[in-house]
Amino acid sequence: MKILIDTCVVLDVLQKREPFWESAYEVLSLVVKQKVQGRIAAKSVTDIYYHMRKAVQSRETASAQLYDLLDIFLIEDTLAEDCRNALAKGYRDFEDGVLAETAKRTKAACIVTRNLKDFEDTDVQAVTPADFLRLMKNA
Repeated sequence: MKILIDTCVVLDVLQKREPFWESAYEVLSLVVKQKVQGRIAAKSVTDIYYHMRKAVQSRETASAQLYDLLDIFLIEDTLAEDCRNALAKGYRDFEDGVLAETAKRTKAACIVTRNLKDFEDTDVQAVTPADFLRLMKNA
């Protein structure tokens, strides 16, 4: 199963953000164990680096963390078509709309995110990390 993981879920793990990081960590563990095909959008890579560099105040540490992520996840390119489709559909949050359109084009089974509100009107189901873990247990 291919899943697209939102930036916030990866940052929850890297920054051990309470109360979210444990379920996010379990989702990432499924990717590491190759139980699911975890993908992140190319734009998420830059966002993750930015937030981690700011949090750890070290370019080297942020870069090392990013290299580790690139070993774990496949990166889904975002195309101009995804941006155009997101604009045409008028998503409330353009950035999440682009992610949703990338997920749709790449045939992701779902988007794993904490931000369900901005994915309500998308063609790909959005689920929280906790809900995704429950789905996996019932599968």
